[in-house]
Amino acid sequence: MNLRLAMFLKTKDVFQFFVFLFLNIQTMGLPELKEKLRLQIENADERLLKIVSSVFDNYLDHSENLSDSEKKAIDEAIYQVQNHQTQSHDLVMEETKAKYSKYFKNED
Repeated sequence: MNLRLAMFLKTKDVFQFFVFLFLNIQTMGLPELKEKLRLQIENADERLLKIVSSVFDNYLDHSENLSDSEKKAIDEAIYQVQNHQTQSHDLVMEETKAKYSKYFKNED
């Protein structure tokens, strides 16, 4: 089993799951990808199935209605993920709390 997939299954980190999918879509053919998704869905818990279902529903409902600029932004985001040009949630929250500390007074 792929190490990233094993880590996802252990932590149930949804973001990592979709990063894993984006990175692997580029390296496998459609039949292999469909089989991989089928196996992952068979092993998924209810929470993950609801998330994946929602992603599919939203994709099917909105993908045809995207503007060129929205499509370009999505392509750019995928490129950034593939090239490890991302920041962790913890780092973003740390920077946000430092910059907008008055909105986080009741936390911690």
